[in-house]
Amino acid sequence: MRDISIAATAVLAAASFAAADTFVINVDGVESWDGLGSPNNTVLSFDVASAIGLPAGTDVIWTGAEWDVTITPQGGSWYSEAVVGFDTGNLSFAPGFGDDFSGTDPLSYSGVVNFQEALGTDFLIAGGVLTLEFYESFDDAVDTIDALWSGSLTLTVIPAPGAMALLGVAGLAGTRRRRG
Repeated sequence: MRDISIAATAVLAAASFAAADTFVINVDGVESWDGLGSPNNTVLSFDVASAIGLPAGTDVIWTGAEWDVTITPQGGSWYSEAVVGFDTGNLSFAPGFGDDFSGTDPLSYSGVVNFQEALGTDFLIAGGVLTLEFYESFDDAVDTIDALWSGSLTLTVIPAPGAMALLGVAGLAGTRRRRG
């Protein structure tokens, strides 16, 4: 009994020190057309858990992001209107926030925005699957492309603490079977 409680404590300690992984999303050729929820917008889904080596369906915590994108507004659209929405609790991101003009400029952030420091929270990616919708905060022209995207978004993620504990317990069970 004592061996199991010591092992469980070690698993929980390991979970709190989980190493961060990065997940890169290529946005080359992505289009944003209309307001949030329009069937014209580009919607992408990713199994982040599997991509970082966790079992499919495992919860993941999203802790930070960086970006290196080029947005090309179309028609009368502006950089600031091009938005990507994430299904992690109504989180949205506008790389051109405050840039109320058109053109073709790269929009980058060198380094990782740490969500705990910037927003006071991390975000759960339930079941490890993240869905993104590229949309316009102001739709200049309905049913036409308002912005073209290229480049990449990089997410910093860690397994949810419960996921690490389950993986550790599974590892202990496997070890115990080998000994017996």
